[in-house]
Amino acid sequence: RRLTCLCYFNPCWKEGDGGELVVHPPSLQSPISVPPLGGRLALFFSDLIPHEVLATAVHRYSVNLWFYDEVERASAIKSAVELGHVGGSVGRTSDKEQREAQEFLSLLLTSGAPLSTLVPAAEKLSEAARGIAGAVVGGSGSAFMDGMRQMTDTALAELRESLSSMGG
Repeated sequence: RRLTCLCYFNPCWKEGDGGELVVHPPSLQSPISVPPLGGRLALFFSDLIPHEVLATAVHRYSVNLWFYDEVERASAIKSAVELGHVGGSVGRTSDKEQREAQEFLSLLLTSGAPLSTLVPAAEKLSEAARGIAGAVVGGSGSAFMDGMRQMTDTALAELRESLSSMGG
C-alpha cells in the first residue's frame, strides 16, 4: 500500500474512547496521535510512515482506502489469487474464513436469532472469523467472544440497532 486514506464517522467521540491512529514519522522524535473525530480525513504514505491504531473502548466507524501503484496492485492481486487470501501480510484470512465471518454477521444482524443460537454459533467460528467479527463490532476476536458470552438480550438489541444505523 502506498497511500492510505482514512475517513472517520464518529460524531460523539471523546478522549478516552480510544481508536486513535498513531503515526510515527521518521523525521519526528515523537509520534502523532490522530483522534477518530467524525468528518476527519487522514491521508498518509503508509509505505513510508510506520503507523498503528490503538484499541478502542467504544464502537469506532471509519472507511479506509488504500492506493497502490501499478506494480504493487499486480503483486497484491497475484498473491491473493495464489494464496486464496485477502488482507495484508499480517492477519491474512482465507476466502473461507471471510465467508464464515460474513455468514455469522448476517445471522447476528439480520436474522433476529436469539443469544441461545448466536453464542454457540460464535463459539464454532475459526479464530480468524472471530477476529473479523470482532473488528466489525469494535474489538479483537477474544474480546468479541467474551462479549458474546456475557451479552444480554438488551445489549444484543443495542448492538443490532447501533450497527444497523451506522452512517444514519
